[in-house]
Amino acid sequence: MDALEKELWTTAKLHMYKQLDDLIARFLLFAYIEKGLSKNTLASYSNDLRHFLNYLQHCSEHNLTDICEISSADINEYLVTLENYSTSSIARKISTLKSFFSYLVEEEVIDNNVMSNVKTAKCSIRIPKALQVDEISTLIETTEKDTSPKGIRDVAILEMLYATGARVSELAAIRPTDVQSNECTGVVRLTGKGSKERMVPIGSYAMHALERYLAESRLFYLSKKKKCSSLFLNLQGNNISRQNIWEIIKIRCSNAKIGQNVSPHSLRHSFATHMLQSGADIRSVQELLGHVSITTTHIYTALSNNLVHEVYASTHPRAALKHLQSPRQESNLQPFEPESNALSIETTRG
Repeated sequence: MDALEKELWTTAKLHMYKQLDDLIARFLLFAYIEKGLSKNTLASYSNDLRHFLNYLQHCSEHNLTDICEISSADINEYLVTLENYSTSSIARKISTLKSFFSYLVEEEVIDNNVMSNVKTAKCSIRIPKALQVDEISTLIETTEKDTSPKGIRDVAILEMLYATGARVSELAAIRPTDVQSNECTGVVRLTGKGSKERMVPIGSYAMHALERYLAESRLFYLSKKKKCSSLFLNLQGNNISRQNIWEIIKIRCSNAKIGQNVSPHSLRHSFATHMLQSGADIRSVQELLGHVSITTTHIYTALSNNLVHEVYASTHPRAALKHLQSPRQESNLQPFEPESNALSIETTRG
């Protein structure tokens, strides 16, 4: 390849990458407007697609100069580089690429979908890890000992996460106008995936913690910044972020000496698990969690065998055997010995 050919090839390659980058931007806009996907999902799509684009630019052994030249071989070689990723991450990246290349076919950018024969990685179903009820109490009670504005805010965050089962992004997005109080309880409007809203009750403990935060703590942070739309604020008086909440949970669990790895989602898992253990029907829990499919909620029904047996033994009318005669005890009942010629049963009906 002489200098001119190399220059032309490099120009064509750069043009392809620029075109791909523009198509990714158009796809993300399509996913946001037409599909109504959440900002978090769009961020995942963007990261996955740019990770693939970076592979094509720097790692691919094929000298591609046109989008139509991307083949299933390129895809398979890219997937091999993901061997150190978790199964769920690989499955998400494959799903993202499937959506992207389907979009390119629909827009008539390419003729064939190179992802059509790629199978999605099978993810093992992970049972959510929930805290015990006494661990939740310890976490909140330990945090309550901190009576500073920060401590009052953190108690309200913990109470709201556990009382509503909100996702961390949903909690961070709550505005003061989203909360309605009714005597000692209340209700909050949560905006979930796909910008879908749902109304979730707030129990008395969480409502009390929230009212105290509004009266004693939020005004302290609000004085630093005059314009803040979020209900919960960070130490600088800005709208709280998901990362801020993660850090709060980490610190407060460490203070409470709760050993397991706890995240904001752990409180969501705890909310669902404890609701179901206390007798809530799965449809109600589905609505409260904001799950589109009840299949997602079903993972919380995987309770321990001991708990299931305990519930069965304490609730089923004929589960207990204490009133029945033990098989080892003598019985006045004569064993049934059928006659050898008893081939038919007589009946008096009719």
